Amino acid sequence: MQKILSLIEENEKIYADQLERIKNFYTEGREFLLEPDTTLKVLRCLDQQKVMTFLINFCKAAPLFADKPVIKKLRSIGITTKVLRWFVSIDKLEKRFTLIEKKQILVLRNFALMNIHLFLDSKIRVALQDDIKLMLKLPDESDVNLKKETVKLYRRREYANGNIRGELKPLQQIINDTAQDIEKQFSDRKKAKLFHNKIVGGKTEDIFLKELLKTFIPKKEFEQTQFLSTISYVFKLICKDKKIMSNAEYEAQESSYENNYKRYLAFRVKKITGFKPAKDDLRNIWVH
Repeated sequence: MQKILSLIEENEKIYADQLERIKNFYTEGREFLLEPDTTLKVLRCLDQQKVMTFLINFCKAAPLFADKPVIKKLRSIGITTKVLRWFVSIDKLEKRFTLIEKKQILVLRNFALMNIHLFLDSKIRVALQDDIKLMLKLPDESDVNLKKETVKLYRRREYANGNIRGELKPLQQIINDTAQDIEKQFSDRKKAKLFHNKIVGGKTEDIFLKELLKTFIPKKEFEQTQFLSTISYVFKLICKDKKIMSNAEYEAQESSYENNYKRYLAFRVKKITGFKPAKDDLRNIWVH
């Protein structure tokens, strides 16, 4: 019991510090964004690279804390619902954590937040690049295939030993900056490129959401369906492009899950994360 209490206390402190860092970054960006002079017309006249970098970094922090004035301003400069749908209020997220904890499941909030934050950011980056092309009027890059461009950039980075010389177009520069960040996390560029390709394609469920499973620790014995259906509270909130029906929607149609809503929820969590019971034994996942 003492070990669990110590784990919770340490987790809560790291979680609070983590949130504070994200909020501080968001607050700084919010001040600039809400200035009267920050209009679409003005942004188009500024250095495109700096504008893109600001928006990408700001939208990495914004999902958790964005308020109505910020969302309204983002819409006014050309940020669409494709991006904004991935904004998930920290208040709503914490309510889901609390619901899960009431079911006797410990939530390692700092690790959960980290994986959720990285997942949302990966989705936002893909949608944001499309919005940025339009808002900054980048006709020469309108047909850029991000996956192909990523492969080209990594090839150039390989030849240049990680230091590309020469001028890059704005979107190329963003890809290159992201590549540099990712390479710091991996031992070689091949692994970094594979990881980056998943981010570019917005297909990161089997990375971040599968890791998210490991952040929920049962305090008592759970049957797998019960456990997965309980933690689905969080997946319902963050998986904006993966349909998870409500109980009412589920009951309104014929079901292949023996009219068992919990079994349906468990199936959706496994499907979305790529979790395979035979390969990814939850007993192994729960070892920390």
